[in-house]
Amino acid sequence: MLTQLGNELKRAREECRLSLQAVAIPAGISGAYLHKLERGTVENPSPRVLRQLAKELAIPYLRLLKLAGYLDDSEMVEISGKAPKGLLIDQELSAAEWKAVSAFIETLKSMRAE
Repeated sequence: MLTQLGNELKRAREECRLSLQAVAIPAGISGAYLHKLERGTVENPSPRVLRQLAKELAIPYLRLLKLAGYLDDSEMVEISGKAPKGLLIDQELSAAEWKAVSAFIETLKSMRAE
């Protein structure tokens, strides 16, 4: 998950054509710390830091919390009040069912990387 978080942060930063420092300073962190986040080597990134990075990079805060491992799919649905976009939109699934769907999707994504 932390690798996905790092990839998302780096992609968004590069898309905005910003340097590490240009994002880190307004977020209240060092460029070195942001670099570690982007590499996926920070074990427990602070939700406060994630909030600041979400704001600087125009990424939904809840997405960063999910990628950091603070929320799972069922919690995302509960908080946002809606299903993820795509094929499952308008589906009313239990928390256990959302968890199973999420696990299945992660399995498919890992197979793609092989």
